[in-house]
Amino acid sequence: MQGICTNCISQHPRSSLHHKAESFSARDGGSKTQQIPCKSGCNRCTGLKLGTFIHNMKMLLTLFLFLSGSQTSVTQMPGYVDTEEADIYVLIDGSTSISPVAFGDIKIFLKEVIKMFNIGPNKVRFGAVQFSHNRRLEFELDEYSKTNDLETAIDTMRQITGDTYTGEALTFMQPLFKKAREQRAGRVPCHLIVLTDGESHDSVKEPAERLRSETVNIYAIGVKDANEAQLLEIAGSKSRTFFVQEFDSLKNIKNEIVQVIRSGEACKEMTADIMFLVDSSGSIGPENFSKMKNFMRELVNKSDISADRMQVGVVQFSDINKEEFQLDRYSSKSDIFSAIDRMSLIGENTLTGSALTFVADYFKPPKGARLAVKKFLILITDGEAQDEVKSPARALRDQDVIIYSVGVFNANKSQLEEISGKPELVFYVENFDSLKHIEDEIIFGICRPHEEFKKLERLDVVFVIDGSGSISPVQYQTMKDFMIALVKKSDVAPDRVQFGAVKYSDKPETFFYLNKYTTKSKIVEAIQNDRSKGGSTYTAKAIGYSEALFAQEHGGRKSKGVPQILIVITDGASRDAAELGDAAKRLRDSGIIIYAVGIEGANPDELLAMAGSEDKYYYVDTFEGLKITAVEISEKICDDSKPDVHSN
Repeated sequence: MQGICTNCISQHPRSSLHHKAESFSARDGGSKTQQIPCKSGCNRCTGLKLGTFIHNMKMLLTLFLFLSGSQTSVTQMPGYVDTEEADIYVLIDGSTSISPVAFGDIKIFLKEVIKMFNIGPNKVRFGAVQFSHNRRLEFELDEYSKTNDLETAIDTMRQITGDTYTGEALTFMQPLFKKAREQRAGRVPCHLIVLTDGESHDSVKEPAERLRSETVNIYAIGVKDANEAQLLEIAGSKSRTFFVQEFDSLKNIKNEIVQVIRSGEACKEMTADIMFLVDSSGSIGPENFSKMKNFMRELVNKSDISADRMQVGVVQFSDINKEEFQLDRYSSKSDIFSAIDRMSLIGENTLTGSALTFVADYFKPPKGARLAVKKFLILITDGEAQDEVKSPARALRDQDVIIYSVGVFNANKSQLEEISGKPELVFYVENFDSLKHIEDEIIFGICRPHEEFKKLERLDVVFVIDGSGSISPVQYQTMKDFMIALVKKSDVAPDRVQFGAVKYSDKPETFFYLNKYTTKSKIVEAIQNDRSKGGSTYTAKAIGYSEALFAQEHGGRKSKGVPQILIVITDGASRDAAELGDAAKRLRDSGIIIYAVGIEGANPDELLAMAGSEDKYYYVDTFEGLKITAVEISEKICDDSKPDVHSN
């Protein structure tokens, strides 16, 4: 039997609730839950285990947004999203099927979401409505203009209980959004977040469509027994539909929700020419070809299409190349959708190199391209090219075309990297159904191009690499790619950025010291040639061991005011977890900043113990997701890497 604190839900002070552990749910295996006083040993207050549900690649997606795309300043909170203006209502299911504990989880989720925005009367405004068979306006958009006041208002909300009538609640929202539009001069994005755990007793489709027709963006979050078909009717798009198994897993997707809300802002007033290059070979098949067309439709739908904003063209290829439409052919989403729908499968061999050469002309004015406009190519393929791709891809990149390579199932990853030129521009999914998981990531990459990322300036960085037996050779290679991506973004030199590394399993060992390699190529070569150790996971021992690598005799520059950073990468629970907190704290107390990156089986409580704060640890549930984390961490520590003006 598990204990849940009776005070956690509404009576703890804010500081007690703001544990990172609360971002993870307790798996109870169907056991009963006992309500106990906090002092008796509350699971929620002492740290919860990772929830059963985490969206696959999308958790990484959100980090990409917040840490590399949000352009935060030094005064902003970690994860803070610099959305200029927005009006956001939350529509909260308060029906009887939701337990008091679950209702408390909803309130925690809402407070975490609010803290990610710049709240103010002329910035982002929040309102809340609770519903069952009745509706209750908790607070309007213009009622509170400070984050603390909004949090207090959420804490004081009381559940109304009753049956679930979501359709009536959606209708109730219409005049509230009308009032919001009248209050604000100019066009401010309107968003509605709907949270529900059951099937509505009334129709949701018509009232949701009316709201969307009035330019309200709706996001539907379903929990437990929510009807997924109804969620889709409410949101109108799969990319705005979310589902979690338990209410305490809501916090796991808070970043994802905010990231999708942010998507419209990221591309606002973006100007770009985007060509799709679509594999139409026989291995695709009609069903997957249809899914690929849906993927293109969704990307177009999330773009600001017009003749003076974002233009889109499509070429498909097999053993021949076929123009579907060039960049300046259509200037509306509906026309582009119709043209995509008309595409038919060619069904022969895969000559990707020939297609890359062919599509190069489409980035020139005769084919509708514009001068001095950012240019992007999105390649989608499921197989290995039967011709040479490196030279034609380089020729495109030399024309300042940024190439995103999307590989499905049998696609050749090394070829995809040859085409894109950068691992962070390559996406690989296991099947065509999974394409939808990378839609937002690509859109954000386009709206905040990779060449704008800042380089690290002055740092001592030591990697601590889990080489235990639970990591396969393929997964270990992905970890190496993560490190290499970070190295490549750095200005490596004895007076700039230095890298060292520790490998560990049962015992730690020095891979290389900070002053061992003085060039980027040597570090990359050393990492690339490395092999995993095998054995068990003793992370605390490795962290304690790593402190010595920051010593002056090994190249450490603490005495010169250079920031020192430790990046721990692990995929499992540590065998010496009891010593982990003390070992990490000793390093942090000496001025070493620790970033903890956990993959798949990593324990989130251990990650927090290592990092010391929730803005410095990352959990990803796929090894593939690590490549984006390299971008995020490089952005996150960039401010720490500025030269110290007082250093010698």
